[in-house]
Order: sequence, then C-alpha cells, then structure tokens
Amino acid sequence: MYSSALVVGYSEVAGSSLTHAFLFNGTGGLQDLGTLGGTDTRAYGINSAGEVVGISSTSGNVASHGFLYADGTLVDLNIITNAPGYVILGAVSINSSGQIAGTALSPSGVSHAIILTPTAVPSPAAAWMGLSTTALGVAALGMRRRRNRGRCHRG
Repeated sequence: MYSSALVVGYSEVAGSSLTHAFLFNGTGGLQDLGTLGGTDTRAYGINSAGEVVGISSTSGNVASHGFLYADGTLVDLNIITNAPGYVILGAVSINSSGQIAGTALSPSGVSHAIILTPTAVPSPAAAWMGLSTTALGVAALGMRRRRNRGRCHRG
C-alpha cells in the first residue's frame, strides 16, 4: 500500500516465524508496529495522515482484532468503537476521512463487511487515545453494516 511516500505491510521477524506489521517511509528501514499483545500483526492500509489499519493477534493469541496505528500507538478498534455486541476482526483500508473498511462478527456470530465512520475527523490522531468508548468525541466510530451481494467496489 502506498500513501504520501509511506508503505505498510507485514514481514517475518528476523530469526523467528512471527509476522509483524511494518511502516516504511523510504529511509531508515522498516518500523515494527508491534502487536495487540499477541505474536502477529499485519498492516493492510494507510491514509494520507499516516494512520495505519490491519489485524493483530490479542494477548495469548486467543483472538484476532482490527487495529488502528496512529501517532506511534497501536490501538484495538474494539476499544475505540461504539459497536455494542460486535467484534471487529480486521481492518483492510482507511481513507483520508478516517473511514475504515473491515470485517466484524455480529452478536449472532455472523461475519459482516463493515464501514467504521468517525463522528468527527480525527485530528490529530493522538486524540484517539485516552478516551472512553461512550465519550469518544473526535474518536467515536459509528458502525454501519453493508450487505455483501457478491460485488466488489474500489474507490
């Protein structure tokens, strides 16, 4: 993925079988983005603000969750969203408005394609941190289900 001379992806960690997400700015090597407590991460999307999204294993590798990486911090999307009962499994793309495309598990156990939309454009990205899920203000994300009708749309 390419955005504002930044590249994201994932690679095996040297000397192990672990896979970690990385950010590359064209100089200085790959920056390891870390994990959500588990052993593996994969970055799939980046926007013009340098915000990165992807998937990470959680502590103990018991689950995989979508993440947002902004201003040097990796955050579980399930912590900063207002989507009661849904588990955000992964994020694949983020646009310049901060909207995130991904997948989530519904309360009934069905997987859905989702769009997470900020209630206000996050600026700066650090404002996403330190806020509760009920008072996210800038960081609050609403969730809208999108039916999969066998079509793929690229914007």
